[in-house]
Amino acid sequence: MNNLKEQNIKNAIWHIKRHCEAIQNCPIEQLGDSKLFMLQGSVDCLKRIIHDEKPYLGIDREEVF
Repeated sequence: MNNLKEQNIKNAIWHIKRHCEAIQNCPIEQLGDSKLFMLQGSVDCLKRIIHDEKPYLGIDREEVF
């Protein structure tokens, strides 16, 4: 696995972990769709990286933000 792909996977997992922690620490009555939407976006990004696609749809960028 090349260094860029490995770093992108690490970055995407970091984002997923951060979103999960935010969801876990959020009271259920304050849990909105936006937190779940952001988590889903990070999971989708990781899937594209694993399948050797660009991490973001519609953005010509090879590196995960």
